[in-house]
Amino acid sequence: PKVTVQLVQSHSMKYMVDGDVGRPGIFEMTRRMTVREAIVGSGGILPTGDRAKVQIARALPNGGTNIIAINFKELDKGRGEDVFLAPGDVIFVPGNRFKTISKYLQIVQTVTYLPMIFGRRF
Repeated sequence: PKVTVQLVQSHSMKYMVDGDVGRPGIFEMTRRMTVREAIVGSGGILPTGDRAKVQIARALPNGGTNIIAINFKELDKGRGEDVFLAPGDVIFVPGNRFKTISKYLQIVQTVTYLPMIFGRRF
């Protein structure tokens, strides 16, 4: 008997998107992808995400990690390089000033309501 084996689809190539994106998580690479495609596939960068400080953490063969900085503001203007992903890459979108201010306002709001909740002043 003759047997023919054909790989139809591979599920071993994965990448991760984390931080201020619509749907953070682990995704499969079914084809060669760019960072822009990966972020769009994860729901895009939220208004609280810092578009200028996106980072890719890429594992090196010697066990180290290479950090690649991506400025999406420049990519949106047609400048800069849209980097291709490698299996195992981790894309991180940090928060921006708006997120920091929003957290601060939530803390102030909570402290303001404490006397009403406990019925006394602190």
